[in-house]
This record gives sequence, structure tokens and C-alpha cells, in this order.
Amino acid sequence: MHKLDATVFVYRHRDTKEIKARYIEEARELDSSEEWAHVATVEPRMWIQYHYDDMIRERQLCADLCRSLAPSQRELNRAAYDFCNLCADEIERRGEVQEYRP
Repeated sequence: MHKLDATVFVYRHRDTKEIKARYIEEARELDSSEEWAHVATVEPRMWIQYHYDDMIRERQLCADLCRSLAPSQRELNRAAYDFCNLCADEIERRGEVQEYRP
């Protein structure tokens, strides 16, 4: 069952590439804007149902890879550190980084 109230509509600004995620009422305003392009529609329950196991499997594969490349605990820690840096670099390269403020 699809719940429209829980659905998130994702838009990207045509010039700045800024991303906005809005529920239906606010999404209607962006639909009429020429500055914003609709790029995705996400219903959280369905996303979790179809992708959560993929995330767990991906993390397990990464852990297995690190263990296979690093026989000692010190080497394992270093491999994990390097892998995290690699992921962070890729996220930054894609422009998906947002500043974190605690």
C-alpha cells in the first residue's frame, strides 16, 4: 500500500544543483517552478523494504574485503580507515557533501 502523505518528492535546482526534498503540499509549489526539476519520488517504507538488505550486504562485503586484505588488527584498522577516506572522496567528488554542524 502506497501512502502519499509519507511520500517525498525530490527536486534539483537547474542552475545551482541544490537538492530539495518535500512532502506533497510543498512539492506542488516546486512543480510549477521552472527553476526546479523533479528528479525522484521516494516512499520511505518502500525504500527501506527494498534497499535495507542491500546496505547490510554491502557493509558485510566491505568488512570481508578489509579482513581479506589485512591479516592483522592494525592492518585491518588501516584498511578500514583508507576505505572510509576513499568513500568520502567519492561522495565529495559527486558533490553530495553537506557541512556537518553538531
